[in-house]
Amino acid sequence: MKSTYILSIIIILFSCQSGTKDQNIQTVEDAGNSTVFIKRYGSRSELKGIDSAVLKVAELDNSKRYQYVPYDKPDANITYYEFKILENEDSLYFYEAPCPLIDTAIYSVNNKDYKVLKYYYDVENSVDEESVIYFTDKYGVLIIFNEGWYIMEGIFDYDEISKQLANMILSDSTQSFPVWESNEN
Repeated sequence: MKSTYILSIIIILFSCQSGTKDQNIQTVEDAGNSTVFIKRYGSRSELKGIDSAVLKVAELDNSKRYQYVPYDKPDANITYYEFKILENEDSLYFYEAPCPLIDTAIYSVNNKDYKVLKYYYDVENSVDEESVIYFTDKYGVLIIFNEGWYIMEGIFDYDEISKQLANMILSDSTQSFPVWESNEN
């Protein structure tokens, strides 16, 4: 009787899976780029630092997971940022917190259109975390702007096109951005 009980527990433990298995993991390096530079700014738009990251994209059942991991330790259990976007694009999850889609814009670079999705991050009963996240399927996150602290939390630099897209978003008066210019030299 005792052995049946133990065997049942073992079967249950091995048959349970937490979460959804990744079906396909791709990194930016696989797509021809090796590094994502995440530029972090402080008050008065001064550059505080640049993190080098590898973007890992995992295809899940009804979504994609975007993980930004340290470039020098891509296999370590360290993540700078983690996002999940549903197939229908109506919600982005930032570390499991839902961020509703609040706007969509089309920007053209080199005669090619890029759809940029604008999401809003706001955790209930929390202070100063409110952020706007700009995302595109081609790259992942382009910009995170923290409204609580009124700072640019990150501009994600993948290549020249992503730089142009970020600059277009930042200079777009319809995006309700503050007057923001980098003091970066």
